[in-house]
Amino acid sequence: MFVSNDDDKFVLERKVHNLAYFGRSTSLELALAQSLNDIFKVKKGNNNTPQILMILTDGVADEEFDIVEARMNEIKALGVRVFVVEVGSERSDQAMLNMLASTPISNYRVKFNEFMTLKSRIN
Repeated sequence: MFVSNDDDKFVLERKVHNLAYFGRSTSLELALAQSLNDIFKVKKGNNNTPQILMILTDGVADEEFDIVEARMNEIKALGVRVFVVEVGSERSDQAMLNMLASTPISNYRVKFNEFMTLKSRIN
């Protein structure tokens, strides 16, 4: 979603807050494809608007590494900066998370042990 003013920011915040959690895995590749096609390939704003993707994940992908990497390479080729926020999982795929994040990885990747820790950092 393109955020151009405070009203859009409020709408985005409300949509994120109201997202349902279905208690099952997610398709990272599908989410990346949707981001690519619905956000980054659609020109909005001016050319000086930073293109940023934030991925909130447990670090466990359902798809093969190569499939997710190919989609991420398409996104990064458009100049999108990718931030990865990992929350909680002991089973996280570190290679996948490093591949997703822009470089230097230390600037674009962060891990929280639980959602409450993340929430306290935001507030």
